Amino acid sequence: LHDALPILQYEEAVFVLGAGASVASANNITNPYIWGRTGLFVQLLLAASVPPTGQDLVLTVSDGNRIIATITLPATAAANQLFQFNQPISIPIYVFAGDVSNISASYNIFGSNPTPASGVTLKVRTAM
Repeated sequence: LHDALPILQYEEAVFVLGAGASVASANNITNPYIWGRTGLFVQLLLAASVPPTGQDLVLTVSDGNRIIATITLPATAAANQLFQFNQPISIPIYVFAGDVSNISASYNIFGSNPTPASGVTLKVRTAM
């Protein structure tokens, strides 16, 4: 018999932001996600059908009152370009079954005529 390789199991919270509208700066800008299983936070994945111009969109993932991670969608992004943040394994962050996560948005404005992002999808991935 051969030793079987472990199969990683993931839980993914998918947040759809600015569907049919622009993403505004605010706290808890979407429906909360209730984690079904305890897991180790491993990754954020981000893309937008319409990236911002003249400003960067900064998304912050919270778990209750605790910030899990932040990811930036730069104004230089192309439509549907994938951005990824991998949590360092040296800094483990866990979410627990029944925890509630949400997203807050802000913009770092640097242009004279900024426009907001829309059609943004953020995926938060944990591993069991």
